[in-house]
Amino acid sequence: MKKRYTDKIYSGWMGKMIGVIHGANIEGWTRETIKDVFGEIRDYPFRFTNFCADDDINGPAFFQRAVLDYGGEPSLQEMADTFLNYVSDGHGFFWWGGYGVSTEHTAYQNLAEGVPPQQSGSAKLNGKVLANQIGGQIFSDCWGLACPGDPRKAAGLAERMASLTHDEEGLQGARFVAAAIAAAFEAESVEEILDRAFEQISPESCYGAMVQDVRGFTEAHLEDWRVCFDYVKEHYDYRFYQGVCHIIPNAAVIVLALLAGKGSFRDTINIAAMCGWDTDCNEGNLGTIMGVYCGMEGIPSDWLPQVHDLAVCSSSLGGLNIQTVPQLAETTLRAARILEGKDDEGDSGEALWKEILEKPEGLYFHFQFPESTHAVHTRNLPDCGSLIQNTEECAWIGSRSLKITHPVFGNSQWFSVYFRTYYCPEDFQDNRYQPDLSPVVYPGDKIQFHYRFGKENIGKRIRVQGYFTNRLDGREQTVWDREIQILDDQWKSCEIQLPSGEDILIREVGVKLIGADVAVREQTSPFSLYLGDVEIVPSPDYRMTAGGLFTETWTAVDVNPAGFSYLRGVAEVYDKALCISGSGKPAEMYTGSLNWKDYQLEGKMEPVSGEEHYLLARVQGGMRWYGAGFTVWDGKKYAAILKKNGKISTLCRVPFEWETGRVYGCSFKVKGNRLELSVDGERLLEFEDKEAVYEKGCVGMGNQRISRTAFREYAMKAL
Repeated sequence: MKKRYTDKIYSGWMGKMIGVIHGANIEGWTRETIKDVFGEIRDYPFRFTNFCADDDINGPAFFQRAVLDYGGEPSLQEMADTFLNYVSDGHGFFWWGGYGVSTEHTAYQNLAEGVPPQQSGSAKLNGKVLANQIGGQIFSDCWGLACPGDPRKAAGLAERMASLTHDEEGLQGARFVAAAIAAAFEAESVEEILDRAFEQISPESCYGAMVQDVRGFTEAHLEDWRVCFDYVKEHYDYRFYQGVCHIIPNAAVIVLALLAGKGSFRDTINIAAMCGWDTDCNEGNLGTIMGVYCGMEGIPSDWLPQVHDLAVCSSSLGGLNIQTVPQLAETTLRAARILEGKDDEGDSGEALWKEILEKPEGLYFHFQFPESTHAVHTRNLPDCGSLIQNTEECAWIGSRSLKITHPVFGNSQWFSVYFRTYYCPEDFQDNRYQPDLSPVVYPGDKIQFHYRFGKENIGKRIRVQGYFTNRLDGREQTVWDREIQILDDQWKSCEIQLPSGEDILIREVGVKLIGADVAVREQTSPFSLYLGDVEIVPSPDYRMTAGGLFTETWTAVDVNPAGFSYLRGVAEVYDKALCISGSGKPAEMYTGSLNWKDYQLEGKMEPVSGEEHYLLARVQGGMRWYGAGFTVWDGKKYAAILKKNGKISTLCRVPFEWETGRVYGCSFKVKGNRLELSVDGERLLEFEDKEAVYEKGCVGMGNQRISRTAFREYAMKAL
């Protein structure tokens, strides 16, 4: 993987984030309304404290995981399984507008009810209106990013994935956008991008005819994009197409803006915004294309703080819903390496990235992408410009680090450097796609990092405190407190050991620096800290009691248990217990990290009603987990160990006369390929799985067959 490809994958994702955020709050507006309200758009029309989840990000972020999960170019069935694995049933991820109204909703229901993936998105089954909506292109960015310089391969993968939900022009759009992104890695002009993307679609299709028509008119009228949009509206307006959001009008805006922007990231995005219609989708696709084409050096630096490298998602796994833009790029890099089929180290730069990508996914933060900050925050710095920045002044690994500067640091003054490990409803201005979030770190984990001070600070004395904050009570808890004298400007290692405990949901982890002897008398001086990398070493050890269980209110109809995501059913905190109810299909809720391997999950489980109640371990999504608990078989009651691989199967069972209304102390232990269920201290079942072993994953609770289960408390401990 060439170095310039690596950086451009990151700039492509950054462009995607910028485009989606830029267009989010004017989605569906007309050009006339936008002009009346904003006039000429030159910046973000709206700004957000933090941007909430969006379907335009969810799709490419999780569809690319099919390559990682299956270890090669995914088949159509593997793409379908990926779709069902990461998409929650009826909430989050997509717009759930109803069967026959929302294309993605319709396709999900088709797949979930057993329709083959060859038919789930077909016009023959769903009709032409649904098949030709916009989703075919808005979720296809990942395939262009994972196939740098190879439009043909990108188009093929995009079409395969899009065929689960779309058909006809929807597939043409998937091919076009993915090919344009792949071409942008090497293209020398936006015209070349269009040329190479057009090669991957059918010229005879409606989509192909539109591209040729809009391109021809725009190239002849480049002096005024408004004239070009008038032409688009005259020939490709929404009134000519059925459905909620047809692909053709919006694809016409993409072609127009790509040409009229004349290679400028800022102008391209702003023009697409001022055209109106599906602004976040169109700007998101254009942002990826132009992000790759321009690189980070071509993306306006004043647009980056709005993103702050944060990507909040809304998949079925809350542990994957708090990510950073570098992490999304690294997932793409992993997929690209697999698709490329090469594993040689090449030059030293390649060796560095191979080392980085061999780290467990989501646990390693570095600053090797230009401008990346990994969503690191500061507190109590003066408001006087860019005081946190990616730099090449020094590096622990590679060539970059993160520099934090306090320009007027004096005795007894303080500032902190931290990263958010959990986000709450009050951190966002909206709830557009219902993100259910689980923390990034847990009690018992270690946070390791490398740092150094600026040479201008040698000889100064400071006090340093490692700390975390608890979401449940808002308190900041100091983990260690020490006073040090800065003797050199060399790189050093440090570790924050998070204590095990009860009723702790970690919201923030960081270090606070307090000036003890940094200036003469009342004077102040600059103070610099360089952060080289951060690594999370998972070793969870905590217990949540009834007193630590609470709900978070996003909207009047979106109230869910804090720290959990759920696949389907009703998940709630009720009568001092975590409760999950289902109406037939498996109802499941999850928390924790995909990186958890060997552990013991305990729960005080009460079968309230129904026939199926279980703890879940090594959860990898809605399609894959191990379960242990209670079941009914041929009218008789059993304790059982289960496995879900699309469908739920029983690995082993033993007669056990469990009762509804009684609380049982259940323990589910997973170590290597051995699974063990104990109830009230008695080991009932052991099983050694020898086929397609799930080696790691989250934890959770669930049931099926119209059941309700209450968990009075639960505990997690790494082995």
